[in-house]
Amino acid sequence: MAISTSQVVTPNPAANELLKRDVADKIRNLTPSNAALMALVARGEMNNGELRKSQKGLITKRVAKAMRVEGFYYDPIDTTVTVVSASSLAVTLSAADYSKILLKSVWRNTRNNTIGVCDARDAANVIDFITVGGTTFSVQAGDTLEHLGNAYEEGSESPYIISKDDDNYYNLCQTFRFPVKIAAEASVNPQLAGGNFWERIKKNNLVYGMRLIENAMLWGERAASNNKTSLTQLGVSVSTMRGMWNWAGASFDAGGSFTPSKFRKDLALALDESLDINKPLIMFCGTNTRAIMLEWVNDKLMYSKESDLGSKYGIDAKKFVTAKNEIEVVVHDSFNRSGNDDKAIIFSPEDWEYCYLEGMDLRPNKDIQDPSALAYEDEITGTLSMLPADGGFGTMKVTNIG
Repeated sequence: MAISTSQVVTPNPAANELLKRDVADKIRNLTPSNAALMALVARGEMNNGELRKSQKGLITKRVAKAMRVEGFYYDPIDTTVTVVSASSLAVTLSAADYSKILLKSVWRNTRNNTIGVCDARDAANVIDFITVGGTTFSVQAGDTLEHLGNAYEEGSESPYIISKDDDNYYNLCQTFRFPVKIAAEASVNPQLAGGNFWERIKKNNLVYGMRLIENAMLWGERAASNNKTSLTQLGVSVSTMRGMWNWAGASFDAGGSFTPSKFRKDLALALDESLDINKPLIMFCGTNTRAIMLEWVNDKLMYSKESDLGSKYGIDAKKFVTAKNEIEVVVHDSFNRSGNDDKAIIFSPEDWEYCYLEGMDLRPNKDIQDPSALAYEDEITGTLSMLPADGGFGTMKVTNIG
């Protein structure tokens, strides 16, 4: 076979002629580095299905025993109620708030600091109060009443009980398979960088699979009424996970103008009150949102003198302080997509679990080709899910950033 060394305008060599080529040893991948979520998953030793985390503050790994992964959280009984209407000391509440007020319980009107004790529970969600102190317990529609405990007589019997069960919640495991195949004759191609084309396309397949898994973990949704979604034409049923966005129990609409004041105060107030104020949070966002936030820092642009790097124009910041928690900003490629670029999600890695069906964590599965095929076929596969330890209350979705 002849080797063509002349300039080729149209790469169409004859059947008995091979092009001589000079290819770089490395091929540049144009894939964004967006495995930020998987990078937060804790790594360490597994012992009886439990992970001994090697580093604090990472997403915990959990072994799932079934495709349906469950958890519990306790949402405390509210200590306040909102008045619907009032006629003197007869106060009407919603059905949900009415159930929180027991006989002999003491309540304070936060608007005027007057105090009343529940004396009777009437029909139609009406509570009769008795004034405590010299100032009449004065209530009107929209007032907030705060619970101050209860007051029993001396030698009292049969105290009134109020209790609340833990809340059960669940997610579903999703089976991912990303196969890649190559003919045996093409598996080693000396004309391509590195000389091992098969190894290269397997690495590319892994990157591609990781991107799609993270998309599911961020944006996915589970079946509405049962554990699987039926694909009628294919005649099969599949299980999909609910992603972090659809778990978020808190939300904040930036109103098309994301300002420092909104971030420090309004966004902080929208975070769920159950979230520990000392817990560090992460915000996944797009480049557009990070640029807006850097404008806050660089409102008055200046040179920053650095001994090793010389001088640079502008100031960088990765962690931003709110009236509650400190938030670290991380650009995630998914939030650079059209329709996602004015959104962000805020969460605590410590409050999330990366779940995988027992024995089916993300892994390579080799030589799955048909026995008669003169080819190689491998895949990346895993049956995975995500579960918030707090039912999603500590996760917030931010919209309309602008």
